[in-house]
Amino acid sequence: MGKNYKHIERIEKMEKILLTLVKPVYSLIEEIEENKLSKEQLQRKKEKLLPQIKSLAAYYHSDEWQEDCNAKNRGLFPKAESYSVLHETEIYEFLDDIEEWIGYVYEAKHISSRKDLTLENSSFFTGYNEKKIVDADNIILDLGVLMKPDISRCRDVFCRFMDDRSIYQVLGLNNPNQKGTLIDAYNRGMRTETFIQEVLKHSKSGTSKMDVIFAWNNFLSDIPDLIWEQIKDLRSKGYRMFLLANTNSRHWFDIGMRYSPHIEENFDDIFLSYEMHCCKPDERIFKEVDLAIGADPKRTIYVDETTVNREAAERYVGWHSNCWNMKSLLMEIEANELADMIVTMYKKL
Repeated sequence: MGKNYKHIERIEKMEKILLTLVKPVYSLIEEIEENKLSKEQLQRKKEKLLPQIKSLAAYYHSDEWQEDCNAKNRGLFPKAESYSVLHETEIYEFLDDIEEWIGYVYEAKHISSRKDLTLENSSFFTGYNEKKIVDADNIILDLGVLMKPDISRCRDVFCRFMDDRSIYQVLGLNNPNQKGTLIDAYNRGMRTETFIQEVLKHSKSGTSKMDVIFAWNNFLSDIPDLIWEQIKDLRSKGYRMFLLANTNSRHWFDIGMRYSPHIEENFDDIFLSYEMHCCKPDERIFKEVDLAIGADPKRTIYVDETTVNREAAERYVGWHSNCWNMKSLLMEIEANELADMIVTMYKKL
């Protein structure tokens, strides 16, 4: 069945590019961290990697990538489960590491451009209200914006007692938002004991409850101190901050144990899928949150690393959803503040 999907060659080509890049990219990052390279050496290595990086980034931000992911989710080609290039978290984190360490800023469809904020572009001033990014009072963050889920580490631990089919198709670890999997059911309110028992049904003999809990907790990573500082700074500027998370009782218990003071101090309200019994990108969860916060959707920014969730938020409730991490959010806000400053200066001329 796999070969019947018409774009399988495209996917295999991009998968090959991704696998070819991983080792040299992370070797280069290590050399950059340890300051081993001269400027000339660094530039030569960057130039060697750049064509493939551009190809991979262009694919990830294209309609073709979304089309291939949708085909995978519809089960059109089972082999897709083994393609890292179609796992959004993995490819997103890889490109994010490239941007942070190597300095290539890839062109996403929705990245805000600052070229409209120059005095040379007079149409910016005449159409200011339309071109301005957003006048926002409210910011809603996905949990993945605070911490990157460590899917690879989690998968490695589950592999000790589950086969690949169970990990991908039953548990749903490759795509935690995929409906019909155990993770999806757990995030919608399934009891922890039920989740563990269901996992054990697909595990090797001798697997214990603690093995499952340990593996599942490896999904979580740390929330950097910088993230809390950035959220605190946004609150000091008058933004109302909210958290909307696809999560489950076990993960939220662990997050609360580690970060309870930060959570209580930095969010006006928190919305958790397992308490609401629905998950993103369901229409219901966005509408319930929108009603609960009582804010103008046009003055609300939603930040989520998953494209399908951002598109659903914009489609169902009209939230501004161009941002996928804290870096893109702060750039958007900074650009908006810069726009205000330029217009103020222009009016005084």
